[in-house]
Amino acid sequence: SAFLRVAPGEVSAAFADVVDSGDKSASYDLFDDLSLNLAKSIVDSRQAVVQTLADNGASATSQAAFDMAPATSVPVSMTTLDSGAIVAVSLTDTESVTPTSADAVIRFGDNAQAKALTGVTESAKGVETTYEFQLFFSVPAQGSTEQIKLLAVRQDLLSVKVIE
Repeated sequence: SAFLRVAPGEVSAAFADVVDSGDKSASYDLFDDLSLNLAKSIVDSRQAVVQTLADNGASATSQAAFDMAPATSVPVSMTTLDSGAIVAVSLTDTESVTPTSADAVIRFGDNAQAKALTGVTESAKGVETTYEFQLFFSVPAQGSTEQIKLLAVRQDLLSVKVIE
């Protein structure tokens, strides 16, 4: 890992910062267009949650918060012939929707997954949904001017839980 542009253990934090900070991230220019498109699609998905709250008249009584962070799993890397590496990392993306008023509740509406995983249809304190992203990147060798390239991605729903 000492010979890579970004150490395997730092790739997930760098990508998470790109998602959360956009082009203001110090890591933004390290990633290729495909990586940046994925980051934008995650941000767009977050904005859709905020817009759904607004469309349902809930933006005055609830708020959404998002946080992407490296998962606890150790990155896996495999050296390539050009002294770079294929690096597999996992990140979690947590979405919290909470009421901003003591009189408000968070209703799950048409969200069948939330209803099935929590066993309820609403929550007085909110709901937290966690997704996991598994990402494979091609990380160039140290000193290279190449960007980190996204090779593959998979997203899974890990959990939906009522905030206690």
